[in-house]
Amino acid sequence: MVSVEFKAPDIASTNDNVVVNEAGLETIGSDPAADSEFAIGTVVGNVTGGTGAYTYELDTPTDANNPAAVTKEGNYGTLTMNQNTGEYRYELTGAYEHTPGDSDGPNTVADLETFLVTATDGNGATASIEISVDITDDVPAVTIVEADGGADNLDTVGESDPAISGVINLVEGADQDGTLVVTVDGGDTLSTPISIDLTGVDSSVTADVTSGGQVIGAMTVAWTAGAASWSFDPLENSSADGSFTFTTTVTDADDDIATDSHTVSIEDGAGPSVGDPISLSV
Repeated sequence: MVSVEFKAPDIASTNDNVVVNEAGLETIGSDPAADSEFAIGTVVGNVTGGTGAYTYELDTPTDANNPAAVTKEGNYGTLTMNQNTGEYRYELTGAYEHTPGDSDGPNTVADLETFLVTATDGNGATASIEISVDITDDVPAVTIVEADGGADNLDTVGESDPAISGVINLVEGADQDGTLVVTVDGGDTLSTPISIDLTGVDSSVTADVTSGGQVIGAMTVAWTAGAASWSFDPLENSSADGSFTFTTTVTDADDDIATDSHTVSIEDGAGPSVGDPISLSV
């Protein structure tokens, strides 16, 4: 008598990977319209060998009312899988925890999330698949808008003119809360540091600007209802006739930075003039 032992075909698997971006996060991301916080994939092509159709089981409890669709919460988002088809969708729901001082820009960190899937063929043979999630860091952005509406990074004001003002367009990004710091360049100084925490609390700082040893005016930076602005009020009758450049720096919670600079030119007012002759009779 000859006995024949049936050996099921070998089943093999490879892991799967997706990438999402903090910038797509609603409300806090720098580009929420991009939908880059979502990733869609399938593990169907990750299994070879075996016999018959495969089913896929995500490592999480199954809802008896809907056994095909399962959801598992991760550390930073949620994976939803159709266990019949092997298709899945990952949604990043919050910024991942950074180490302050990273300041490494929009880098992508690998394998911040992993989910285990078991594939089973028609004979009950199984193989494991890991779905790993890489997350790209969001970064801030800042642009100084000129008071005159131009695009040459220069505003000109006379020493007797009223104050000029403009907007500071900034995007804090997903890693909140950040700070806004304004400095002056080229040896010029501010009478007090200008630093504002980008929280829900309105704040403003005013500082005298000194150039060439003379006060030439006062600069104010404000954070109001989630929007930033700047203004400069020239000092009347100052003997200064020059310019100064200020730089805005936005730093997020993991020390990624964005900067922009702008120059204000101050024109000296007209000096005293000789009037018409006056005749006196003695």
